[in-house]
Amino acid sequence: MASSSSRVVTTLAGNFGRLWKRGHESFSPNTRRILSVQGEGATAYLQGLVTCDLTQPPNPPLKEDIGVDFSDHLRAACFLDNKGRILTDSLLWKVDETHYYIDVPTETADPLLAHMKQFILRRTKVKVKDETNGKSGMSSHVIFGTLNSRNTPPGYLASVDPRHPSLGMRILSLETSKGEEFTKMMDKGGFGKCPGTYNLIRKLAGVAEGMELKGKVAAEANQEFLNAVSFSKGCYLGQELTARVHFTGAVRKRIMPIMITNINMQVPRPWLIASQIQKQQYQQQQKIKEEEDALLEELPSTSTNNNDNNSSSSKSGGSNINNPLSLSPLPRLSSSVAASMIAGMSGLPAVVAEEEEEVDDNNENNTNTKEDVLQAQTELLFNEIQTTYKVGDKIYDTTDGKTIGQIVALPEEGTNVLLAQMRLDKVGLLTPPATKKRKPKKDGVEDDDDDVDPGWKHINKISIGEASGSNPLRFLPYLPLWWPKIDSSNGKAKE
Repeated sequence: MASSSSRVVTTLAGNFGRLWKRGHESFSPNTRRILSVQGEGATAYLQGLVTCDLTQPPNPPLKEDIGVDFSDHLRAACFLDNKGRILTDSLLWKVDETHYYIDVPTETADPLLAHMKQFILRRTKVKVKDETNGKSGMSSHVIFGTLNSRNTPPGYLASVDPRHPSLGMRILSLETSKGEEFTKMMDKGGFGKCPGTYNLIRKLAGVAEGMELKGKVAAEANQEFLNAVSFSKGCYLGQELTARVHFTGAVRKRIMPIMITNINMQVPRPWLIASQIQKQQYQQQQKIKEEEDALLEELPSTSTNNNDNNSSSSKSGGSNINNPLSLSPLPRLSSSVAASMIAGMSGLPAVVAEEEEEVDDNNENNTNTKEDVLQAQTELLFNEIQTTYKVGDKIYDTTDGKTIGQIVALPEEGTNVLLAQMRLDKVGLLTPPATKKRKPKKDGVEDDDDDVDPGWKHINKISIGEASGSNPLRFLPYLPLWWPKIDSSNGKAKE
């Protein structure tokens, strides 16, 4: 018989198609809680505490989502402390100017409730309370397989997730009885229960939540990409650091999804291409810089302005599609494609028919094939990631022992995609300062040493939790669909 852990790998890796089929998930009070803010002046009260602008319609997600109906009643928002660090993220429902609901992860609900009550003054008519454990018994849900939130029945609020449609359609049931009716409606309509699917989707999509964000700066947590931050609204708690990071300096690390593999596992083609693109990009950038330095040395200082103009045109690289600088330095994957990649790495099909899911005991006695070996290696790797490492463990580059990232969230069971706060220069999204000159040509041929070129390489070796590198692994970073193009000079979205 197959081991229980083997069955987990087989079942989860073989059912990634479920992410895009019809289904629903209801969040228990142990997972998510609903807080309410009611009373005269509720909008002004929240406006001074959240990062989004409640006086303006929320911004829709990126251009690829044109055609999806988004509601003005639901928006993403963060609450910050007085130092500008994230307390928690949230989904903010607006009923009217005097009535709001805050859908928040349970682990950050109580700290947020205490935080909000600190800012209720004696004459303030606003009341803040927990609606999940109260008389109303409110609860939240998510539906997969549809983006139609029209004709919502009484007793519910519904809207496509404002961060990105791939995260599903959010539902708020306003009473305990409505939460019970919701499950019956979904089952009757063909949207069966899919527990655990939401966390799987959001991690494949690179979205961190709750305690995974606590203490982070909004830019490092990609909150401006998720439409949770307004840079045009008035003052709010924690605004100074958020605005300073956005308008000055550079963002040098961000939370992103990375796949962890064994070093003897074949690197998928998208990452082989990405490694070559990054190498070409770095070489071209170095060449441009050398040409600029040579011009500055040869021409008089009075021609500096002309040199600057020439330099800027060189940096742009033109609009030629063959120009390496115009290509994405990393694969850009949807949740479904990332899931298919994982299934391929484990030697299993992306979708397995129900009649094929049962394991034939007689076939288990056959000699090991390459797929069997690959599946066994994948099972060991997935188990190691789940049981050996923990949130907060640092990720080291074994070549120099330096820290290149830190785990923010472990993978869901049966997968190898974790969320990590990575140095952008180590994944090829930020150009590091030039510290090495290209090696001189030997016999007319330029030395092609991979170690000279910074950025991400497909032959990388990392260790997690310790810098010794006694158990080297490999990491494959990718860009979620909702990320904009990144400016390699500052780690921010290109304008």
